[in-house]
Amino acid sequence: MKKESQKQSNRKKKKVHVFFLFIVVSALLWTISKLSEEYIYTIKLQVNYTNFFDEVNAQDQPEKFLFFNFKTSGFNLIGLNNFKKSVNIDLKNIRKKNNLSYYLTNENLSNMQSQFSLDERILKIYPDTLFFNFGKLSSKTIKINPQIKINYKAGHALFGNLKISPKTVLIKGKEEQMSKINGISTVFFELDEVASNFDYNVKLDIPKDYKNVFFSTTTVNVAGFVKKYTENSYYIPFKVINVPDNFKIKTFKDKLKVTYRVSLDNFDRIKATDFSVICDFSKIDALKSSFLLPEIVKKPDLISNLKISPNKVEFLIVE
Repeated sequence: MKKESQKQSNRKKKKVHVFFLFIVVSALLWTISKLSEEYIYTIKLQVNYTNFFDEVNAQDQPEKFLFFNFKTSGFNLIGLNNFKKSVNIDLKNIRKKNNLSYYLTNENLSNMQSQFSLDERILKIYPDTLFFNFGKLSSKTIKINPQIKINYKAGHALFGNLKISPKTVLIKGKEEQMSKINGISTVFFELDEVASNFDYNVKLDIPKDYKNVFFSTTTVNVAGFVKKYTENSYYIPFKVINVPDNFKIKTFKDKLKVTYRVSLDNFDRIKATDFSVICDFSKIDALKSSFLLPEIVKKPDLISNLKISPNKVEFLIVE
């Protein structure tokens, strides 16, 4: 009895397996059948323009996308959906009437169709007409104004100058608009607790009403070398120059304190003799002023944040 019952159970399982296999095969055949059928479908594709004129250019941004009405099989439809495509438009076929330039997309279907398989048949393209505002562009080079703030970690500082490249950008556009643009800023960029070298690309802050202005670059590179620093100072004797022969003066100090910042690895390379300070008597009105203005005329290249104290030197004219 048990053996007979087990045989019946096995027969039922086989029937279930066969049934599900039939369902799967049927679904697969149905899917293949449907994908083999033709469908009409509209897809949005990016446009790449070629053969712009050498001496003229578009003064307004042309259409960036076109809508294509396709008739194709379900298999090709999957390909159109899953793979981003773009189409090329050759502007050697552009038409002109008076001052108007235009391109008829549906009159150039053969050129468009050649960029797709024969199974992907283009029925229609929207818009039917692309308009271009061609004319000579005005160009100029403008300065880039960095909006950058770097906050260094305690004991660290920039070594040398902040490197910003490029410092200018070439722009092209309508002459009327070009005359109003004298510079461009970057977006605000801030770094905190900086303790190592940095190198970033920062976008230009291009206003929305500049959409018809062409920029040679839209980013600038900001880089800097950062080192660990310490502060040091020396008392440096100064020299008064350009005192008239008929004048004799006496200063209340003969040395000034020079304070600077230097990286730890260069600390021992800086000596007091690397500095030279003068006070130029010819730069003051001796009858009205009672102090001289010290100037540092010699300093090492390895330092930064140089300060002199005091920044005025009192003097007396003596007989």
